[in-house]
Amino acid sequence: MLLSREERIRYLGFDDHWAMALGIPFLAGLAAVLFIAGREGSDYNWSVCLSFSFMHTLIYWVINRRVVVYLRRRYPGEKDTPRRIQLMTAFSVTFALAVESVLNSLVFPRLDWLVGAGYGAAPLSFEVTVATTLCLMVLAIYESIYFFTRYRQSLLEQERLMRTDVQAQLETLKQQVNPHFLFNSLNTLVQVIPEDTDKAVLFTQRLSAVYRRILEYRHRDLITLEEELEALKDYVFLMKTRFEDKLLVTYSGGGAQVKSLPDNFEESVFLVPLSLQLLVENAIKHNVVSEDHPLRIEIILTAEAVNVVNNLQPRSRRKNSTGWGQDNLRQRYRLAGGAQATVAVTSTHYRVTLPLLRLENTPEYATA
Repeated sequence: MLLSREERIRYLGFDDHWAMALGIPFLAGLAAVLFIAGREGSDYNWSVCLSFSFMHTLIYWVINRRVVVYLRRRYPGEKDTPRRIQLMTAFSVTFALAVESVLNSLVFPRLDWLVGAGYGAAPLSFEVTVATTLCLMVLAIYESIYFFTRYRQSLLEQERLMRTDVQAQLETLKQQVNPHFLFNSLNTLVQVIPEDTDKAVLFTQRLSAVYRRILEYRHRDLITLEEELEALKDYVFLMKTRFEDKLLVTYSGGGAQVKSLPDNFEESVFLVPLSLQLLVENAIKHNVVSEDHPLRIEIILTAEAVNVVNNLQPRSRRKNSTGWGQDNLRQRYRLAGGAQATVAVTSTHYRVTLPLLRLENTPEYATA
């Protein structure tokens, strides 16, 4: 009763005040008929019976509703639904048995006007069965509305994810297959060819690998950490060939060659495709990279996240952005697994933390 409207919608699936206003009087009348109406020898007064039945029903409804909210806070996941329903059912049966036992043993014997109306005359098993049935009927309505609300939200989230993925794919291609990137890469290649033909061949192969991965990953929601680091390695090679000692990229927690992950890493950890490459490119794009001010980028692997840290030396004039920046990256992470990509800025460094995703923690979107 004390929940805000937002909490009612979150934990119950809808604002249930109207359901309570209609449901409690209806069930109170139904319970009065089932318990006492038409019973031989009953001298019942409808106003008295309905008043008592209303209080009786209100107690059941409010207490069971509180348990529903508590269990949905405690077990919010879709995989917890069977456990949550089992606990709801067990509580309803136990609560009905306790309430009806107290009424029959302590309340009815002391209130002759209720006994005269027929309350307490039926077997305890009948009263518990009726009370439990009505409670489970209400709980079933709550659970059904909650399920369909979550299902509808899942469909909307899936549609939004698809739109975001399409936008991300297009913007990723725009970001990489653009005149500036291609011009800089070809210009670097022209400079390398007369100096070192073997390195020029390797540069061409790495450039081809970057574009191949863009096309390969654009239809995937997630890629493994190892795949992401392999893709980053090719991109970093191109950038280091271009900037030489003016760009320093180091790895902590994993080998720079990325032949294998550290022993303490799980194999089934994932990232949004080409997210590290995007962050490295952003660092190069928005910071001075020169002999006097080399740009240092560190890729730090932890058990739960990947951190991209660079020294902060912003350009006096910022380059035009493609529009697919870190806000979009954070949104894709939120849709992929509920985790948040975070940014921390100090006077000397810029750090972006990308959480490692695990398949069991990512949402399963419903399909029509």
